[in-house]
Amino acid sequence: MLSIASTGARLICFLRESDANIWLHFNLADMRAKRWLEASTIIPQIAKDILLGSNNQMMLEPVDSGLAGVLGDLHHDFQNDPAKLGVLRLYLDDRVLISARRHPLKAIDSLRRSVADGFRATRPIDLITRFLHHLAETLGLIIAELGETIDHIEDRILDDHISGEGGELGRARQLIVRLRRHLVPQRHALVGLLSPRGDSGAASGRHRHWLCRFCQPCRFRQAATIKGH
Repeated sequence: MLSIASTGARLICFLRESDANIWLHFNLADMRAKRWLEASTIIPQIAKDILLGSNNQMMLEPVDSGLAGVLGDLHHDFQNDPAKLGVLRLYLDDRVLISARRHPLKAIDSLRRSVADGFRATRPIDLITRFLHHLAETLGLIIAELGETIDHIEDRILDDHISGEGGELGRARQLIVRLRRHLVPQRHALVGLLSPRGDSGAASGRHRHWLCRFCQPCRFRQAATIKGH
């Protein structure tokens, strides 16, 4: 684990002396993490505003030579609680991925474990792809569990056992609605990077050109966690 105080200088030296990439993950509940992000010279100001902001609307947009945005995730202690929906804030370019959260999150922690277990990413955007894969796995398990819950409720209703089923069905419906509201905008943000819309066709072309930059061979050699997962 790298200390907040030493990370800035070490990161700059690392990028100058190596052609490898780096991932830094921050706990925004730690004021030292916020101070490091504010003082960083490798993060564009617009990206800093997104990383340190309070707007939880899902978004992903070009910033200078990289991307910055807010993606959905689930709190580590989610347990089908609609109040435990979280967000991951991130900035990446062709060398660096910087992610940040205020609460421990499921999918990003799965990504951290994948890297620790030997997952090899050739470029920072590969890590985001892997993050989305972990998120999809988690959501798949939740949806399967919700399906079993609804099947159980239907079976009890068909058997004329309807005591309490209304409340359980209501909780399942609330969770489905919250998940949809939480994650559908994320899908729109991702698709929007590549889909021309009206006058944004030229911008979309720039998005494609930017994303293609990550298809060039490079090495990913180091991932670091900054105060939490």
